[in-house]
Amino acid sequence: MKTKLVGIALVLALVVTGGVLGVVVDRTWIRSDDASGKSVDRRRRGNRHDRMMRRFRRRLQLTDEQAAAIDKLLRDSRAKVRVVRKQAREQTRQGIKNVLKPDQLQKYDRMLQRWHERRKGRKGRRGRRR
Repeated sequence: MKTKLVGIALVLALVVTGGVLGVVVDRTWIRSDDASGKSVDRRRRGNRHDRMMRRFRRRLQLTDEQAAAIDKLLRDSRAKVRVVRKQAREQTRQGIKNVLKPDQLQKYDRMLQRWHERRKGRKGRRGRRR
């Protein structure tokens, strides 16, 4: 009987400790407050640009003019990368199509269609939609 109580107490202590540790990690590492006092989830990738700009401002002590110029450079660069990625993806797909036999081409087109449909279902998951 005594060993059962000790076992139950140990399990309860582990559960409570895990819960406390989870809250501490969530509040100190995963979430933090930005300059406006708003809670920010560090796991979110969609806000990477804003996090980078905050880091640049804080660590480099940027003036408003510098921050605006860097912000524009980063946004322009991202737009250029999107264009290049799209072109590379289209060229790759066309190259694959050129190699495939007609029956394989039909299967490939169906694969792409299913992939596209699944991807539409994940809209907003990563926070980046074009």
